[in-house]
Amino acid sequence: MEKKICLDCKVEIHGRSDKKFCSDPCRNNYNNRLNSPSNNYVRTINQTLHRNRRILQTLVNERKLHLHKEELLAMGFNFNFYTHIRRSDKELFSHFCYDYCYMIRKDEYIDIQKKSNPFDYFGSHFSNQSIPIPQTKPEK
Repeated sequence: MEKKICLDCKVEIHGRSDKKFCSDPCRNNYNNRLNSPSNNYVRTINQTLHRNRRILQTLVNERKLHLHKEELLAMGFNFNFYTHIRRSDKELFSHFCYDYCYMIRKDEYIDIQKKSNPFDYFGSHFSNQSIPIPQTKPEK
């Protein structure tokens, strides 16, 4: 019978014939190492989103709901990261960071709101249409 070797620590394995690891810590270590690059990528994005949300939350709590884009940038806000976006009119979009919403106006001032339902739109004066997603026709 062929000897089985742990994929992580290279120790001989005893037990089931389909066993790949000698212990749970070795299995976890191996899989964490295998998935590390993709986990780091996702972790970085999540950290940026959470920082953006904390900044918006602080501003809403302080009642600073209208400020210049440069002020947000100075606080560490990253405008490239948001959870979803809605078209508010022909030229403006509402950007969401979880349950907070901001809109960049033409004069580069930002309006901020906390949404009880983040799937609602930014204010009542905006269209209730999201950006359409093209539908594919089923093949016959």
